[in-house]
Amino acid sequence: MIVPSSRLSPLSTPLPSLSAGIKPPFRVHVFHQSSSTVPPPKLPPLLLNFEDCLKGAAESVKVRGRELLHHYITTTSITLATDQPAQIVWQRTIPQLAASHRFLVHGILAITLLHLARLRGDAEGKETLIATAASQFNIALSLFRHVITNVTAENCEALFAFSALVCVFIFNTSHEECQAVLTPKRNTECAGRKTQTAEMTRIAIGMFRTLRGSLVILFPGWDWISRSPLSPLCTRKWWPKPPIPVDAEAVLEDHRLAALERLWMQPGKDYEYAFQVLTSALTQLRYTFALVSQLTRNPSSLDPNYRNVYDQCDNGKLIDRGAIFTWPTSVPEEFIALIENQRPEALAILAHYAILPGRIRGVWWIEGWGVTLVTTAALVLGEERKSWIEWPVRVVGLEWENILG
Repeated sequence: MIVPSSRLSPLSTPLPSLSAGIKPPFRVHVFHQSSSTVPPPKLPPLLLNFEDCLKGAAESVKVRGRELLHHYITTTSITLATDQPAQIVWQRTIPQLAASHRFLVHGILAITLLHLARLRGDAEGKETLIATAASQFNIALSLFRHVITNVTAENCEALFAFSALVCVFIFNTSHEECQAVLTPKRNTECAGRKTQTAEMTRIAIGMFRTLRGSLVILFPGWDWISRSPLSPLCTRKWWPKPPIPVDAEAVLEDHRLAALERLWMQPGKDYEYAFQVLTSALTQLRYTFALVSQLTRNPSSLDPNYRNVYDQCDNGKLIDRGAIFTWPTSVPEEFIALIENQRPEALAILAHYAILPGRIRGVWWIEGWGVTLVTTAALVLGEERKSWIEWPVRVVGLEWENILG
């Protein structure tokens, strides 16, 4: 079931259409011991806003305002961050903020409904939750569009919080949209494969655009947001510097990444401006891998608030998943254009980036992101260039034969 979506984003570029075809099995986020140390606050006045926003929903949903708000505060909010200061912002500060910003109320409702849908076992109840989530999200986007044109000290915090919720919603639904694009078209002829590839590329670009949309609010509102109670969501003064690979395994991975430059920097090959863009994106990716390696090894020098909270990963425990978002928000805009134009070398870099989200386990809204990006790259590169991305394909658990039907 594909739920129609508004085509809005903070960057005024099209968002991918929203898929509501979420299917089991699900891996539910595991809450670590540190998360339980954050006592849930009492239900705020936001409850009345929840009930009001649900008036037009299905009967089985609109009477559940208290339950939905309680689930957001005690469960969903904690899945939106790893470190305790940021979890407290999502759990306490943002519900209070939402009481004055209707678009944020609808956004919180949409994410909570999606999360609950992941936990439902019956198909009918799941479908109702997903459809209601899509409806709430579209209402939120419509209201958000009118406010984003004028970022002020009074609204920048709510705008930034909502832009983060947009990322969560799009990440969760894009993977299902990709499955809808791929599954019915396996083993099709060349023309069908081209359509698949174009659609997958569009979805991947939409995810990038959504992530970078927060910058539209951060740039004019940085002084306000960085000094506000929301600062734990956007400032990382505690991250280790400089980002150097932390051990032999991280050094080996850095060497693998560095070797990608040979794809375009070859003796006798005429220079193109695109080479500079590719090198810049690759350098930033190596920086991000090094940072993640430092935050995955749980260094004892970190503040205790951050040392004991983490995401379970294939290669350890990632203290702050925010680190994996530094690359898509910092690569040059020209690199995004190279992906959009299906430049093979750019897709190879993208696939290697997908290793980072592909390693995270048990976070409901990130699951499938790495698979989506690697699949997109594989469709563009084809059988003749599969050696370029053997490492990412292996990490995210794909089989090359399955990707290409």
